[in-house]
Amino acid sequence: TKVMTIKPILSVKNLSVTFPDNNGGLDALGELSFEIRPREFICFLGPSGSCKTTLLRALAGLVQPSTGSVNFMYHHHEPKIGMVFQQSNLMPWRTVMENIQLSMELDGAGEVKAQNKAREMVRLMGLKGFENSFPRDLSGGMAQRVAIARALIHDPDLLLLDEPFASLD
Repeated sequence: TKVMTIKPILSVKNLSVTFPDNNGGLDALGELSFEIRPREFICFLGPSGSCKTTLLRALAGLVQPSTGSVNFMYHHHEPKIGMVFQQSNLMPWRTVMENIQLSMELDGAGEVKAQNKAREMVRLMGLKGFENSFPRDLSGGMAQRVAIARALIHDPDLLLLDEPFASLD
């Protein structure tokens, strides 16, 4: 029998991140290599301070690797990445709806489409009635659900979660 191999959507080769300091640099990540395939769920475990967040930020393109590479295996479009941080990181001047719509706005989606998808995310996240609320008026769990909705609204190819459920009941 022939075994079918599913091609990876993400390939990480010899990834390392060093943060500059006065002692030649702090080696945060060193020589990591792995692949992620479609519909695969990967979990990085380690104690506090073991650079799990740094790894996720490097995968999202928010931290530049010192060496190695992060390659997405897409030929038809740039990969869409959704990231949910440990804290909600909402824009305090934007309402719940406006915060959820942010990634679609950045993708250049039309206003009507963004609003319709945001309304659906509000319903899915149990935020009905809070669409026009600002982050200061939300509980920690509600703010985190807004952040999750913001990451999911544009149907990401890769979803990165950095302890996203810590403040949820």
